[in-house]
Amino acid sequence: MVLLHLRGQSETVTADVLGLSLASVRSTARRARRNLFSRLCPDRTAREGHPGDLDP
Repeated sequence: MVLLHLRGQSETVTADVLGLSLASVRSTARRARRNLFSRLCPDRTAREGHPGDLDP
């Protein structure tokens, strides 16, 4: 998340830097966004089908 959002690197560059597949970076970022969203907005999480799916 730091490389993607705070440093502004693309998913492809992040995958290369970390030595991971692009799918792994995307999946991890999606999971992290959902986790963060559910902690920041717990009341909205229960009502939405896919909480925390934010546009990158």
